[in-house]
Amino acid sequence: RTQHDILEKVEGIETKQELEAALGAPDDVDKLGPIEKWTYIASDGEVEFVITGDRIALETTDDLGGETP
Repeated sequence: RTQHDILEKVEGIETKQELEAALGAPDDVDKLGPIEKWTYIASDGEVEFVITGDRIALETTDDLGGETP
């Protein structure tokens, strides 16, 4: 799956439960207190979601080439 595929599947999603239902378990989870960073690996890079409590606060992408689309 590509970054585009991942972002398309999560359009309109606001909670981590919805995120996991749409994409499955993340490839990596980092926790710092109440903040979590969920990373999903795509064929063309990564998509990261920053979650505070139960809500998705931010989503970012990182291309394999180092450029953000």
